[in-house]
Amino acid sequence: MNPLDRMLARPGRSDALVAAWVALWIGVGVWTAVTVHGLTKISDTSIEAGDAVSQAGQLLSLGDAIPIFGPQLDAQARRIRELGDSARESGEQSKTSIERLSWLLGVAIAVVPSAPLLALYVPARLSARRREEPPA
Repeated sequence: MNPLDRMLARPGRSDALVAAWVALWIGVGVWTAVTVHGLTKISDTSIEAGDAVSQAGQLLSLGDAIPIFGPQLDAQARRIRELGDSARESGEQSKTSIERLSWLLGVAIAVVPSAPLLALYVPARLSARRREEPPA
């Protein structure tokens, strides 16, 4: 007797085991998605740091009114603003990537272990159920 036939011999227990398996992997998938999504806090920090650096560059650009240091400060201020803008953009891109990845991983972990089992079990269970029912 193959394992599927053994499972179908005890439908109540088998249904519970299959439901528990699916529920377990859905839970693991949700937990994974939430945990990975938590990594967006790192991106938020990068965005905030980029904003702060950019603001510092803007503040330094006010020093271009000083005759002796003005041109040198302006070049450095522009460079600092660009660095801040780059850090912000990188943080936003990584946040978007993390959000997509968390969703994708959650779904994959929830579906991949359960789909083959359900693809085999559900049709066999329905077929066995039809054989058990008396003809009307």
